[in-house]
Amino acid sequence: MPGETVYIGQTPCAARPERPAMEFTDVAGERWVALSDVDAMPPFFMSIVGASDMWLFAGSNGPFTAGRSEPDRAIFPYQTADKIIRGDGASGALTVMIVRRDGRAHLWEPWRGDGAPYRIRRRLLKHVLGAGVLFEETNADLSLRFRWELATCEPYGLIRRCTLENLADRPVSVRCLDGWRHMIAPGVTQETYARLSYLAAGYMRHERIPCGSAALGVYTLNAAIADRAEPVESLRAGAAWAIGPDTSTVLLTERQVGAFRRGEAVTNEDEARGQFGALLVAMELEPGAEESIAWLFGADTWLDPPAVVALRKALSQPDAVRADVARALADDRERLRTLIGGADGLQTTADAAACAHHAANVVFNCMRGGTFDDGGRFPGSDLAAYVRQRNRLVADEHAGWLSSLPPVLSLSDLRSGALALPEHAHLRRIVGEYLPVTFSRRHGDPSRPWNHFVIRLKDDEGRPVRTYQGNWRDIFQNWEALAQSFPDALEPMIATFLSASTADGYNPYRITREGVDWEVANPGDVWGHYGYWGDHQIVYLLRLLEAMDRWRPGLLAAALRERRFAYAHVPYRIVGLDAMLRDPRHTIAFDHDLHARLMARASAIGADGKLLAGDDGLPVMATLAEKLLVPLLAKLTNLVPGGGIWLNTQRPEWNDANNALAGWGLSVVTACYMRRYMGWLRELLMSAGDEPAPVSCAVAEFLQSVTAALASCPSEAVRDPRARMSALRALGTAGERYRDRVYDEGLRGQTDVPIGAMLALIEAALPAVSETIAANRREDGLWHSYNILEVADDCAHVRRLPLMLEGQVAALSSGQLTADEALRLCAALRASDLYRPDQSSYLLYPDRALPSYLAKNTLPDAAPASAPILAELVRSGDGTLVVADAEGRLHFNADLRNASDVVERLDALAARPAWTEAVARDRDAVLGLWEEVFRHSEFTGRSGSFFMFEGLGSIYWHMVAKLLVAVQECFLQANASGAPDVTVRGLAEAYRAIRDGLGYRKPPDVFGAFPTDPYSHSPRHAGAQQPGMTGQVKEEILTRWGELGVIVCDGLIRFEPKLLDGGEFEPEPRTFAFINAEGAPDVCKLPPHSLGFTCCGTPIRYVLGESPGIVVERADGSTRQADCAELTAEESADVLGRTGSVRGITVTVAL
Repeated sequence: MPGETVYIGQTPCAARPERPAMEFTDVAGERWVALSDVDAMPPFFMSIVGASDMWLFAGSNGPFTAGRSEPDRAIFPYQTADKIIRGDGASGALTVMIVRRDGRAHLWEPWRGDGAPYRIRRRLLKHVLGAGVLFEETNADLSLRFRWELATCEPYGLIRRCTLENLADRPVSVRCLDGWRHMIAPGVTQETYARLSYLAAGYMRHERIPCGSAALGVYTLNAAIADRAEPVESLRAGAAWAIGPDTSTVLLTERQVGAFRRGEAVTNEDEARGQFGALLVAMELEPGAEESIAWLFGADTWLDPPAVVALRKALSQPDAVRADVARALADDRERLRTLIGGADGLQTTADAAACAHHAANVVFNCMRGGTFDDGGRFPGSDLAAYVRQRNRLVADEHAGWLSSLPPVLSLSDLRSGALALPEHAHLRRIVGEYLPVTFSRRHGDPSRPWNHFVIRLKDDEGRPVRTYQGNWRDIFQNWEALAQSFPDALEPMIATFLSASTADGYNPYRITREGVDWEVANPGDVWGHYGYWGDHQIVYLLRLLEAMDRWRPGLLAAALRERRFAYAHVPYRIVGLDAMLRDPRHTIAFDHDLHARLMARASAIGADGKLLAGDDGLPVMATLAEKLLVPLLAKLTNLVPGGGIWLNTQRPEWNDANNALAGWGLSVVTACYMRRYMGWLRELLMSAGDEPAPVSCAVAEFLQSVTAALASCPSEAVRDPRARMSALRALGTAGERYRDRVYDEGLRGQTDVPIGAMLALIEAALPAVSETIAANRREDGLWHSYNILEVADDCAHVRRLPLMLEGQVAALSSGQLTADEALRLCAALRASDLYRPDQSSYLLYPDRALPSYLAKNTLPDAAPASAPILAELVRSGDGTLVVADAEGRLHFNADLRNASDVVERLDALAARPAWTEAVARDRDAVLGLWEEVFRHSEFTGRSGSFFMFEGLGSIYWHMVAKLLVAVQECFLQANASGAPDVTVRGLAEAYRAIRDGLGYRKPPDVFGAFPTDPYSHSPRHAGAQQPGMTGQVKEEILTRWGELGVIVCDGLIRFEPKLLDGGEFEPEPRTFAFINAEGAPDVCKLPPHSLGFTCCGTPIRYVLGESPGIVVERADGSTRQADCAELTAEESADVLGRTGSVRGITVTVAL
């Protein structure tokens, strides 16, 4: 019965742990986030970060994977997260203790299973910067506490520090077997382990190497894993070592673990063959009363013989290694702290969770998009190397200038013109795109195994490497957040974006320092693996442009006519409108010959070889005006009035789980962002003067034809299907003509286009887009996100899809809603089926009840009447299409997957004379029944088919964070525009309600993981999943700036913390440790009732007071005091430019 005592043998199991709780605590002088009774929660997955190329991912129940640089260099197997956290037998650490107390020997295995039958308490701690994880188990029955910490560092790789503490007032004897388990050798790749691990083990050979009082094991493949009739060596090695009180007995495998558990003796293993590796040390420990004993393990991989010899030599002096490991870990954490603080990630307030969460957001944002080292300084030699990477011909032509670059440069040097750049268009273009970021990698981990990451921080000579890599749809959003701390990077970020977009108006799939990359057609799957993603193009570019306008007003208007940008040349060719209407899912032809030529050219000259070239072989250059027009024009040619933007380039939008929308899908989301983009562009053009802008001739004609098509668009096209089809054809034909010209001729010649012509486009397009958005308001006060285009009889019909969160975010962001309308949307959203009360947050789409297995594939009773062939087939015993169960109900054959399979079966039946007539008679009825049962016409992608990630019942935290940004923007706009107080207060309350649904505002058992860490999603059946590198981090960095009230407008910084919680002001005085504008550690004092943060490396102190005020301290010792909370133009420029001229700012805040 429930509640009864359960026994293991004669021993009753101890009571279950308490409800988990989170607290902040200090361990050895460092701050950690602690979860007590973490074993009361289901296991969750964690990303542990560091400043080196070591990677480490662990389950909260103990297992982990680790390695260097990339998954194929693992020392503990890199496998999917579910396999890692499954518990016993997974890779990681193993601890078995035989505890002798009161004349008996007790078996205790910390962090194994549920700890039964002992009274245990488990605590999991994570370093406040994410740079380590600590597992602690206290055994009340044995009066012992065991804790072990995992962390990484450059010199030693993976480190495990262990401590056994005797809590009793008398000595205890412990026989302990502890160490690493299930290790692999270099050469066992991720794919090899997943498919051929049993074979891989057969190649393994492990050796124990004597090195004094320490233990050292080396782990290798005896030869490369291959089946060819040729010898292939595998000369890299993994290594594991231990330093402790007793390392005389060392096991290289787990063969003797069972014997140890039974209390039997174990013997040294000097060599092991054909098995996975281990380094387990059997120790006899005798901790005295209230005494602790510590030991140390290390593991590394991808070593060569000199590295192993050096390690052996170092281990001969174990005390020196202990001290060196402590220094290395401290150095790694200080380096990580410098990177985080350099991007304004360090804050000190009374809300420790908010500060830790912000630091976590910043570190993962830096990991995805990279960050700037040393306050934005970089070696001149790296700029020279970058120019050569991009174009070796340009580098050779300007070798003298490149060799004369100063040894150290800064981002401001690039912006200020201090380099005296030669008057060479392509050199200036390349230098204008230079971004010396470091620490970047793709967002891959065992919970995202489809993304392959590479961490490259140093070259082969050990010199720092500045590079970045990422999907287009990821990296630019991370750069937006990074630019808040390094505004001088905005110009090259925008230049990189624009020069990597294509002449047909889209963008490649990936972007790295080495240039652009695109998806390549797979001959085995012609349509499945390439296409253009579209929605990110407009909104990500817009947000960078908006930031530039705020921080450096007038710069973009002044640059509008400058030819500074190139075009990526992606070997895709979008088909014409008629072909698109016939089959919108298959719309892009892959040009294999062009792909080969582009790759060959890139190999010959560098990344510029992938750019669109003119007749002279040089990249085609375009003005800012042209580059801003082309993506907008491309989107407008796909406008379906009343429906949205036609998704006809073989790829979905932000939510790629809605991938079935690629084809007939219409995006209201992109229409919303286009409206905001056009509003911004209109303001830019109106401030740019009357002088015309040079534009490619083809683009000028494109502009004219799209403007004319919009002007002729019938006013009823938003509502009338026939008028809508007319508009679709006019706009689509304009796009087809332009694309054909570009594909056949490139971009030849330029012409001057009046600013008025560009404004005319916007004046024609803005109403059409705005009306389309308005037409997608639902009766419940919410907004449609996507629709389906249905074309028949020269009419374009719009079929609505169910509710989605994405459309609400886009509507709030569009600029079309008034403050009151935005507030009503927030209220309607809270009352909708999107709200998930158990998490106080929002689903991507409402969850829905699903039919049972037997009900799912059951035809209606009237099916035989509508399609007599079905009953005839059953009577004949033919199960080709349907089968009958014992109760007489009909079910489709279980091997059928979709309507195409049904058609194939019908065709096969029709080829048999006995069934030809019946198939001709009932074909449509059978297909209609398939649709009635399975409703495949409503299929939007895997989003409606699975139950994690972007699936049914899941909260996708990135979209919730996007909602937070959108509502905050509405609040700030309402506050700035003088909206009624009740509306402003309502939007503030709506913002706080959304924020309070985020992880860091919740107990750990509700969130399901460390609340301070970002996670990708929370399915209904489990806690938070996919740690760390989610797009959420970028959004929350932006909202944190908004909460702190750091507002930049017209180049001026002002402080208006309208959304800041009063509870963040710390009553007691504190010291704020931060990283200053030069990238160096610094401190400042915080008085009572204050908080501290940095803006571009300048420390800001907020102090509670009666009335607003500001004190600006300059580096020369002077100060300025004022009764406002705004910096002067000079002070703002110094802060945003990270000059270090402003030493600190104290703002008096009256809440």
